[in-house]
Amino acid sequence: MHHPTRTLHMRNNLCALTVAVALASGQALADQSTLAALQSAGVALTKAQAQAVKAAEGDALAKAVASIVSAHSTAAAPSHTANIVAAAVAAAPAQAANIIAEAVAAAPAQAVSIVAAGVTVAPAQAAKIVAAGVRAAPSKSAAIVAAGVTAAPSKSAAIVAAGVTAAPSKSADIVAAGVTAAPSKSAAIISAGVAAAPAQAPGIVAASVAAAPDQAIAITGAAASAAPAHAAAIVAAAKMAAAVNTAAAGPTPGNPGNTAARSRNPGNGGGGGSASPN
Repeated sequence: MHHPTRTLHMRNNLCALTVAVALASGQALADQSTLAALQSAGVALTKAQAQAVKAAEGDALAKAVASIVSAHSTAAAPSHTANIVAAAVAAAPAQAANIIAEAVAAAPAQAVSIVAAGVTVAPAQAAKIVAAGVRAAPSKSAAIVAAGVTAAPSKSAAIVAAGVTAAPSKSADIVAAGVTAAPSKSAAIISAGVAAAPAQAPGIVAASVAAAPDQAIAITGAAASAAPAHAAAIVAAAKMAAAVNTAAAGPTPGNPGNTAARSRNPGNGGGGGSASPN
């Protein structure tokens, strides 16, 4: 006698088994690809390290790579860590964030080069890679973000937002680092950074104007648009930073008042617009 319900259950079980086998096969291929990539990159592996990478599943792959990073970072050639990470991330981009997090934790002194290597080979994962690096080494957050922006300038806004979200207490330094690394993208960077931490907007603007005074107007306008509730404080912070820059620059030749510097002040000219509290 035919039992429709039993047949349906059997079909569901077969489908689930097929998916499980496919996933396991995919992970196995990823692990084998990672091992092949490391070997092709000339990474010296012990037999145990090679077996660990080949047998790793899921998050275990990142830990296996981190173990190799740790071994090389304490050996005679710590610069090899970036090559190790680049090879691993290129072979398993879906595991990029996990690989970066574990690698930075294993070799925090190499955090900046590790993140730069990861972003270079997997720019589509740039924001996740930078966030993982910042969380693993928050004291190096600004340098990590700068490295990420430099490696993938087209992803600068997303990278900065990810960095700020990962370490909001470092937001001013993070955004300023992004602006310094890609000044032509300062408006987009500021918008993303301020949107990620609007309460930090005045500090973000002050640090960014200090880092890129020629972008003061763009920085101030973008920040005020992203956090209009803080517009007055944003403009005040920008003016103060511009004034400090002016004083530090001193008088220009033939211009004791340093008009060139004053022209960058967002409170003096057409750049303030609706952002001005007046």
